[in-house]
Amino acid sequence: EKLNEELKQIYRHKYEYPPGAYDQLTFYDGNNFKEPAYKKYNLNRCLVIKDKLCYISERKDESYYKELLMWQLNIQTGQLEKMEVIPRKIFYFKDRTRFKKIAEGMITYKNDSLRVYVLEDPKNNLITPKLFKFHDFEKQTNLWGGNIVRYSSSVKKETTKNLIYANRNFDLVPMPYSSMTEDDEVFYFNEGNYEKFGFISLKNQ
Repeated sequence: EKLNEELKQIYRHKYEYPPGAYDQLTFYDGNNFKEPAYKKYNLNRCLVIKDKLCYISERKDESYYKELLMWQLNIQTGQLEKMEVIPRKIFYFKDRTRFKKIAEGMITYKNDSLRVYVLEDPKNNLITPKLFKFHDFEKQTNLWGGNIVRYSSSVKKETTKNLIYANRNFDLVPMPYSSMTEDDEVFYFNEGNYEKFGFISLKNQ
């Protein structure tokens, strides 16, 4: 819904879940109902870039971080340009790590693409967003040994998944991160008393 300065309605649209997302979100998980409407999602991040609104919500319990929902809308027209599920399944206890937000992910918007960097179990390497099924997706339980993957979502292209780094000696630590004007993505690595930063150049991407 969009209102003008006098609070008069400019437009109002109502959208149903796209069939693919509806099917992916139809499963039992802790209650007696399997439909998406019975799953609770809270705001994770909201980005406004020119005429575009990117709204990312998430489903999570106290220590269990589950899938993300992503909407991309045209602010001027109210048109829903894309809505999809971004896979995520991470279980960890905050009091057992120095890094309290490793399950939040890194979310940026660059080159007309929403990019979500998340920690993921290596067994999920071949599972794309379209193939995601919650109960078949392996959960990651610690920072060490996990993969950092990037989901890139563009309105004009199918969402892609890329392996960015496999945590071994140095761990790439996902942290809340926001950047829309720089040409690089910045990453933090840790190995006990040692730390370093890495960069991915986006000038040609």
